[in-house]
Amino acid sequence: MVSIVRSVKKTTRTQLMRKRIMVIDDSQVSLILMKSIIDELGQGHTVLLEEDSRMAVGRMKETRPDIVILDIMMPEVDGLSILRLMRDDKLLNNIPVIVLSALGDSKIETEALTLGASYYLRKPLNQNILVPIIRKLSNKSK
Repeated sequence: MVSIVRSVKKTTRTQLMRKRIMVIDDSQVSLILMKSIIDELGQGHTVLLEEDSRMAVGRMKETRPDIVILDIMMPEVDGLSILRLMRDDKLLNNIPVIVLSALGDSKIETEALTLGASYYLRKPLNQNILVPIIRKLSNKSK
């Protein structure tokens, strides 16, 4: 009789919570700040940075992020247009999106949320608000 031993790799809760988080913003300062905030969570998330809004949708299709943090005001393609494209794409339409904006315009906020943004946060960014949102979405997304 032959005994088959199977190696079982245990997956820790932290490994399950590790996510690919894409940050789309035309400001390098904002990208670096967001990466720093996400890295400080200590959950081992992979942070994907995209400065060129024209490349954002294609890059999302390639990398399949679990969460997207999206700036509204960008040259070339604005954040609301990217959000519309995401919601019309079968590969991207279920990705949770955190929208960031320096605009205090309630019409834009309403439009972003109507288009399916999970959260709308105003800049300057309050890390004490963003961090719990990222943790919550990390626990929800598969």
